[in-house]
Amino acid sequence: MKIFYNNLSKILLGIGCSIFAFISVVSLLVCAFFQSLGLYSSRKDEFYDSVNQMAGNGYAALALSDYKDDFNKDKLKDMNCYYGIIKGAYNENTNLDDESIYEYKNFGKNVVPDNAYVRTFYIGEDTEFVLSDKFFDLWSGNQIVDSYNEVYNTYQIAGIGYDSIGQKAYVYSNGKFYGVNDEYYYCGVDGLDEESGNDDLNSAANIVYKKIWENNVPEAVTDSSNEEDETTNVIEDEQASAEKNDAEETTVDYLPSEQVTPDTSRGGQDYLYIDDMAFGTLEDVNSKYVFEIYTDEGESAMISGKYVADFSPMHDSLSEIVDANASFDSVSEFGVYESSSDTEAYTFVCFPKTPYNGNVDFYGQAKWFIGFAEDMKFVFPIVAALAFVLSIVCYVLFMCAAGHRKNSSEIKAGWVGWMWTDAAFWLFLTFEYIIFAIIYSCSSYMRDCNLSIGMTIAVFGIFAAVMMTIGLMWSANLAVNVKLHRFLKHTFAARIIKWLKSKL
Repeated sequence: MKIFYNNLSKILLGIGCSIFAFISVVSLLVCAFFQSLGLYSSRKDEFYDSVNQMAGNGYAALALSDYKDDFNKDKLKDMNCYYGIIKGAYNENTNLDDESIYEYKNFGKNVVPDNAYVRTFYIGEDTEFVLSDKFFDLWSGNQIVDSYNEVYNTYQIAGIGYDSIGQKAYVYSNGKFYGVNDEYYYCGVDGLDEESGNDDLNSAANIVYKKIWENNVPEAVTDSSNEEDETTNVIEDEQASAEKNDAEETTVDYLPSEQVTPDTSRGGQDYLYIDDMAFGTLEDVNSKYVFEIYTDEGESAMISGKYVADFSPMHDSLSEIVDANASFDSVSEFGVYESSSDTEAYTFVCFPKTPYNGNVDFYGQAKWFIGFAEDMKFVFPIVAALAFVLSIVCYVLFMCAAGHRKNSSEIKAGWVGWMWTDAAFWLFLTFEYIIFAIIYSCSSYMRDCNLSIGMTIAVFGIFAAVMMTIGLMWSANLAVNVKLHRFLKHTFAARIIKWLKSKL
């Protein structure tokens, strides 16, 4: 052990402890990254598809960086990539084999495979393109930064409903349905007791929604009893109503043919009207339904099923709404991030050529990466485990050597050991907290700056080394004072107690 008693050995042990701990953490992160791609799963094709999706990002960034001209046709024509560009957003009903939807494509009449890279980007003047020759690069990488092309818009709620088939809530405003973020509502068949139900019906939120529904009732429903009868006939039988209206030279046109017409066979049912569209209520679906919304201000409101529309008849069309990012600013308003008006949607589609033409482009690099990952997938877990063990060994040796001198058997406190143990604890803890706060602030800044993975690891590695050094200093203080048998006596609290005893 005496070989570790000199200052240089202690410093090297501290450095070794930090380095091995860092290697262990990085190796575990690599394993987690491999696992996120599906390397350790039982299906190899899942991993291959994930890697090819990463390569697709490179081709998309390269092609769309020249979206105003010819999509970099010259640079992409000799690569291992079949690709096409669609002007507009992609949804599940888009037929990728339809040649007419493409602005440009280089794969003739080939059928787009199911595992092809397909992604929609919203591009405008503020869009940033980060280009690299490598499909995956720790220090750069291919990115299309389109986050600045979104704006937060606030709308008044003109209707709210729930699709019990898709189990999703939607709000309606300005002629459009918006999917609600799952974190902003709860809907379930929990039921309410009678007292809670009465409070629910009399709440301020329900008064708001009652007014919304009253304001949305079509004029044809409220004019006269004859017109109400005609309205009911329109809902029951649109064709019969049209013939009757022709005969009476009266037009009632508030339920277009493409809109939802609820089932009125039961009779006597109340309907909710959203921009002249008639819907049944959630209460009619199941009287035990509970619908609660949560606002950004931290408030919650229980909405009666009488004022929540049953959107299940519109399930097929509502399921086409890909984004569900609406949030409640208040009981009567919601906000949603939408593409800026000066942006355009481009959908990039690509898949690898077969066979490869030998070029080391993104798909070629992806092929190499797949082979490397499969060869190293068991190496990184072993390295993580060994580095962790070596880090613990270095730490234990450092603690054993703390306070010792090479040519002396006496324990020396040193400048670190002379600090009161409780004061040292709070001092070092404060330093650790300050560094952690700096790391947290830097993480937000680096996320906004789209810092590369490699640079991120380097920055966090430096902060981790500083935190490890502070931790080792506190460990040395602890070890020295324990060895001197004064762990409790050598505290600021003990000094205060001793002083109070002398005075009392």
